[in-house]
Parts: sequence; C-alpha cells; structure tokens
Amino acid sequence: MVKKLNLDDVKDSIGFGLPLIPHTIGAMVINMSDRLFITHYLNKEILGIYNIGYLAGSVLSLINAGFANAIVPFSYELFNQNTTVAKGKVVKVYWMYILILIVFILLIWLLTPFMFNHFIDKKFHGGTRFVVWIALGYFFQGIYLLFANIIFYLKKTKVLFYLSFFNIAINLTLNYLLVPRFGAMGAAYTLCISYFIFVVAVAFYCFRNFPLPWLTFNRKR
Repeated sequence: MVKKLNLDDVKDSIGFGLPLIPHTIGAMVINMSDRLFITHYLNKEILGIYNIGYLAGSVLSLINAGFANAIVPFSYELFNQNTTVAKGKVVKVYWMYILILIVFILLIWLLTPFMFNHFIDKKFHGGTRFVVWIALGYFFQGIYLLFANIIFYLKKTKVLFYLSFFNIAINLTLNYLLVPRFGAMGAAYTLCISYFIFVVAVAFYCFRNFPLPWLTFNRKR
C-alpha cells in the first residue's frame, strides 16, 4: 500500500536539502578554483606540477569521505541517548580519527620524497613542495566533517548555507591575492586556510549549540 504524501515531510526534506546545494558548490569551488587561478596567472606547465602534488596530498580526502559515511549511524544512535557517557563515546572516536589523520600527514610528509624520486617523472618533482600544505588542508576538511555530522544531526543545514557563501568569498579572495604573489604555492596556502576558517566557524557554532565532552570524554556519570 502506497502511503499518502505528507506535506510536512516534504517541507522538512526541502528545508534540510536545499541549503546543501551551495554547500556542495562551495566544496567544488575550493577544489577547483586553485587550478583556474594558476592557469590564469601562471601557465599549464606549473599547473601540471601542482596537480601531481595535489594528487599526493589529497589522499586524505578519500579517508575523510569513508569516515564521514561510517560515523553517521554510530554517532546518531548515541546522540539520541542524550547522555554524557554516550556523547563521550562519540568524542572518543572523533579524537581517535583526528590522531589517525595526524599520523597520515606525518607519513605523507616522510614518504613524499621517496615516492617522487622513485615513481614520478623528474619534471614533476617540484610538486613535492605542495604536498604537505594540501594534506594539511584536507586534515582540516576531515575535522570539519566531524562538526558537519553534528549539524546534520541537528538539521541546521542553514548554517552551512550561510557559511558556504562566506567560504567561497574567502577562497576566491585568497586565491586572487596569494597566487599572483606566491605562485602555485599561494593556491596551496589558500586551500589550507579556507578549510581552516571553515572548521573554526563550524566548530564555534557546534560548541555553542551542541556541547560535547571534548576534554572529559572518559568521565562516567
């Protein structure tokens, strides 16, 4: 038997999903604008070198995507319990994931020279200088996804709607200012700074509206 369409459910779905459109566009801008500015201000040869470094540094994005999908049912179930112990379990997983990301950044930093020297053509070896900055940017993206998970749980996607426009403006402005001055490194700096600012803004909102025992997650009450 087909259930009747519930208008309130439709409104809730639109209210939840519509603000995510600029959020998705904002992520695309951050991931693509650097190439556009490098192409405009520099040349395609430098873009090719940058792309190799970007590819190596963005390995963390794959880990972030997998974790973001895996944490949703686990965290929502515990959030629904609304106890300090349950929230502490979520925070413990969050901290473990942050430590995993730090370990991966260190591995990327240590292994980059070896990988480039043995597997990458010499003409692209200049890409090594971008790798750590790109990886650091995706480290901040990973932390952002932790807080985004909370915002999705609260169904406050309008927050991401407004922050996305703010972050797009920041990203484009930084690329405009830094790429002409620092070359392709300016694009790597911009990626890192953009995600950092996004993390700070989203974290500030979550700290105020859905406090978690970030420093006391091992206490049992």
